[in-house]
Amino acid sequence: MFVKVKSEATTEERDILANKIRGVVNDSTKPVFDISKLENNVKIAIDLFQVFIVVVGVVAFIIAFFMLLISTTSNIQENLWEFGVLRAIGLRKAQILRIYLYESLAVTISAIILGLLVGFLLALTISLQFNIFLELPFFVEFPYALVSIMLVLAIVITIFGTILP
Repeated sequence: MFVKVKSEATTEERDILANKIRGVVNDSTKPVFDISKLENNVKIAIDLFQVFIVVVGVVAFIIAFFMLLISTTSNIQENLWEFGVLRAIGLRKAQILRIYLYESLAVTISAIILGLLVGFLLALTISLQFNIFLELPFFVEFPYALVSIMLVLAIVITIFGTILP
């Protein structure tokens, strides 16, 4: 049984109505739900999940920054001979730094492209299976703002991780 309540009904009025229906039905196999409360709970859960995703992303970027910093430092130490050869043929330190920066950016941009492709396909597959299981309509909403922020952070971290050593 579905009961439609006027949209201007308060939460208190909805609770009173739900309690009266529970009192009349008095059967534990027939629960009474307030859809507006369920919607609010789902919205809160989605908001918390998005905050969790952002926190995980920030932690991942911090870890990536230090890994890139360590990797670039060890790469420079391992390629000290190459660095000397480049200096011997007349390249300035700024030009060599630019070469290492381009190398790091190439690796980062290729990782971004591959990560976006794999992540989007995986998310698409999982959400499609979820929607088929629940018999819900399927639609795709790409998080442009979140991806843009992550891309900018990745490139900034790459630049700082390369310039600092």
